[in-house]
Amino acid sequence: MQKLFLAARLANNPTIEAYLAEYQRQFGFAKMRWIEPQHLHITLKFFGPTDNITAQKIIDVITETSRKLEPMDLTITKLNIFGSKHAAKVLWWGINEEALLTTTVQHLQTGFNTIGLYADRQNFVPHISLARIIDVKTQSFFQKQLSKYHLLEPIIPFNISSLLLMESKISRQGVAYSEIARFQL
Repeated sequence: MQKLFLAARLANNPTIEAYLAEYQRQFGFAKMRWIEPQHLHITLKFFGPTDNITAQKIIDVITETSRKLEPMDLTITKLNIFGSKHAAKVLWWGINEEALLTTTVQHLQTGFNTIGLYADRQNFVPHISLARIIDVKTQSFFQKQLSKYHLLEPIIPFNISSLLLMESKISRQGVAYSEIARFQL
């Protein structure tokens, strides 16, 4: 069984890499596991453990749906966290064009429904995970740093011209991603 998800990957970008290097310096007091720049992505749908027959059905749905989708120009505009203010779990970037991504996911989900892969109960929050937060000794300083970078100036534009069906494998060294299929928009 493969652990699959559908993603829109960010292209390598010096501006993005500069922001990440700055965050790693500014949040260096916290124990965090940073995602490598080449692995930054927006998860559009998490499938979890998937057998080969279901994987092929997923590929068929994405192939059909992606023919109807256009490339997307998006902007990263904010830095935020998942978890509570006192127990942050994930540091992430927010996308300005949430409605466009939500509509794209809804189109894809319509196809997934036909093969019995229904939407999760959670709302879709378009985001790019930057780091897993393991431990923060000084919560007030963490919040101060977060507020300093909450709104990005300047914003970071990027383009999504393809979707990727990805497999994730978790090991002691972290998460390894491999591309299963690519779908042009």
